Amino acid sequence: MSKEFLDLLSGMVERITDVQRQLLTLASAPNEEKSLAPIGIEKVAKMVGKAPNTIRNLEAKGAIDPPRAENEGPVRRRLYDLELVSKIRDALKIPQGRPNGANPVITVFSNLKGGVGKTTTAVHFAQYACREGSRVLLVDLDPQASATTIFGYIPDLDIPSDGTMLEALEEDRGAIQKIIRKTYWYGLDLIPANLELQNAEYLLPGQEHFQYRLRQALDLVKDDYDIIVVDVPPALGSLAINAILSADLLICPITPYMLDVASSVHYLTILKWLVEKNPAPIRLFRLLITKHDGTEESNNIVGVLRQVYGPVVMNAHMITTKEIQKASTDMLTVYEQARPRGSAETYTRALMHFDEVNREIMLGVQSIWAADAE
Repeated sequence: MSKEFLDLLSGMVERITDVQRQLLTLASAPNEEKSLAPIGIEKVAKMVGKAPNTIRNLEAKGAIDPPRAENEGPVRRRLYDLELVSKIRDALKIPQGRPNGANPVITVFSNLKGGVGKTTTAVHFAQYACREGSRVLLVDLDPQASATTIFGYIPDLDIPSDGTMLEALEEDRGAIQKIIRKTYWYGLDLIPANLELQNAEYLLPGQEHFQYRLRQALDLVKDDYDIIVVDVPPALGSLAINAILSADLLICPITPYMLDVASSVHYLTILKWLVEKNPAPIRLFRLLITKHDGTEESNNIVGVLRQVYGPVVMNAHMITTKEIQKASTDMLTVYEQARPRGSAETYTRALMHFDEVNREIMLGVQSIWAADAE
């Protein structure tokens, strides 16, 4: 039976990339590549904190290029992209990114437990920060490569063996410069992952100062970015240790369920041991409640967490909604949806919670920038 089972698995593994390709085709249809939906003027005005007429006046004066225009029924709509939004901010002298004298903030999302929404929150924060005008590098350090997949890649087909952080961690820190990829989000770059990255867990331990290699590699490219976001595997192996010991801002997503809270106790215990044994640059640590379902049980657990950990627990939290589940099924983020997949109310609610969470994380980033710039 074991040979039959092995043959079965071998056949399934050979077909995995076909499954992934078909799923991505469904998610991005009718386009072959993923792209970001254009932004209407009302939304742009909200993003830059000005009235739509202010933007129209800039266009009329020639201070910015006019947007693309399309007919939508009897209405002719102005359609903007993030590059043009950035130029609008420049024209209006709205500060973007880190202030002079501040360093980029390495923001790491980490937890021992899988299924807590770690990748979801990491990717959404990277996109939020980009949308707000920061130059962002998203580092996928998880061999499962979910963040890479969200950006339209089939990790083990589209990403070559030397296209992940593995070489930079194992041998040549400078290899990081050749693996950074532009994404369809203007201002957001990606270092992708694939299953080969798992080899780091076996190759790094025992090598001298292996735990600081990610930070050393990021130091070579950090000046090009305002924020570096790192998505970490759900474990505390070599990859996660490198990420944690690189972090300026460390965020631990946690769901309000008893087993996950129990798991967080082990995470915090190991984290304490890790930073006692190794100098770490962590300047801010937060627990982020994710997948809050609004039940009395969840509310009670959140109450206990706030009582015990106090201000370490973020005020904003992420919820569980069908809109988020549908976006995930379509391999999209909530920020990438051109329109609600379900009810407008559910979409608006999901978007509001993501904005609140990311705004609070951004305040943490800005507090670190402010301390640097003093």
